[in-house]
Amino acid sequence: MRNLTNGKTNRLKTDSDAFVEEIRGLSAAGHGAKIRAELQGLQESFPQHGWDATEKRLVDAGVFEG
Repeated sequence: MRNLTNGKTNRLKTDSDAFVEEIRGLSAAGHGAKIRAELQGLQESFPQHGWDATEKRLVDAGVFEG
């Protein structure tokens, strides 16, 4: 995953706490809507990969709030 705020690329599992925190930081920097739209697009294109569960995990963690 490429962090848009610092240019670094991190390899993170989508079920890791580090992934949640990385997305939280990007969302706080104003990229939340774009990330959520990308997750929804991935779910539409690849429903068997469980992107809806990834989005739900992020929502449950409050990543996209505020």
